[in-house]
Amino acid sequence: MTDFNNLAQQWATTSGFNAAAAANGGAQGSKVDWWSPKNGDTILRILPPGKSGCKLFQDGMWGIRQFRYEVWGNGPFTNFTGDKPLIATCGNRTLPAEFFSDPIKEALTRNDAYLPNEVSDKFYARNKVLVNVMIREIRDERNNVIDQDLCNKPVVASLPTRFWNFLTDPNNVNHFNPFNGLDIRVSRRGKGLTTEYSYAFLPGVAPGPVVADQNQMMGLLDQVEDLYDLVKAQVEKSQDNEKSIIALIDNLAQINKDKVSSNFGTPTQSTTIAPIIPPPAPTPPPAPTPAPAPSQDRIGFQPAPAPAPVPEQVATPTPAPSGNVGVPDCVGQYEARNPGASVANPADSECQVCPTKTVCYFQSKSPF
Repeated sequence: MTDFNNLAQQWATTSGFNAAAAANGGAQGSKVDWWSPKNGDTILRILPPGKSGCKLFQDGMWGIRQFRYEVWGNGPFTNFTGDKPLIATCGNRTLPAEFFSDPIKEALTRNDAYLPNEVSDKFYARNKVLVNVMIREIRDERNNVIDQDLCNKPVVASLPTRFWNFLTDPNNVNHFNPFNGLDIRVSRRGKGLTTEYSYAFLPGVAPGPVVADQNQMMGLLDQVEDLYDLVKAQVEKSQDNEKSIIALIDNLAQINKDKVSSNFGTPTQSTTIAPIIPPPAPTPPPAPTPAPAPSQDRIGFQPAPAPAPVPEQVATPTPAPSGNVGVPDCVGQYEARNPGASVANPADSECQVCPTKTVCYFQSKSPF
């Protein structure tokens, strides 16, 4: 009988897996799409992320994370008319040691003032987890066995973001050894925003090899994809799509910028309203010279009557300029143009791209 415990120890020694790095959660990685769980339960086994000595094992990782941008026909880019989606793997987040920039993110930041909210707030790099697996069995929500053609062979699996915590948990790493590991149940329920996943090792099962035959096991380990090289190639191959996505961002921003400029000037130059300066206070007239005291030597002297007071001249105040001097014609129309909307999420297309929409809303509430 084959001693798989001894083989497990030998494999762990020669695989190149960095146990010290794994104890700290491993390095950060990425994703790719081949197989993803459907609603129901899947029993699978984690396989190495490449052959012995692969780059991911050197970083203490059993999988990799992938961040990628996706532009679809029904997405937030109204200027996208392609019949196929644009998908670009983000090198900066996926393989930070090789790539040091994220041009799409830079384009979003550069044009933020002229992009609609659904672009600037909701267009971001999606994150999934990529692992090599051997699928034992797939059952749907009614417990029917399905997709048997995917079973009993190495498969590249794309799993949700939270699977990364399960994959990098130091308490789980020892159970991934292909000669002495455990199977995992992946459960999926719900749809859309209510979709839920759970991951757990099968209870009450002793650790063992992926397959019982030693020769078959070695052949299996030679078939696994090198996930690091796979994702790195995706980054390089998606550069044309990356440029197309950046062009969409720049083009949409320019359209909105031109629209704003034609309606009420370039928004980057703030409108200045002349301050109201009160007129200076009037200068008081000089005090009248007191009449000389009557002389005691002049008999019958009568003092002259006091002069009548001169009325004070009141300065005419300069009329205050109207509060709407230099303000676009649309001010005061926010609620009429955006019924039921909020300042943070206007409905009118011109209000959406106006960089002064908060001020505009304040002025629309003003009685002036």
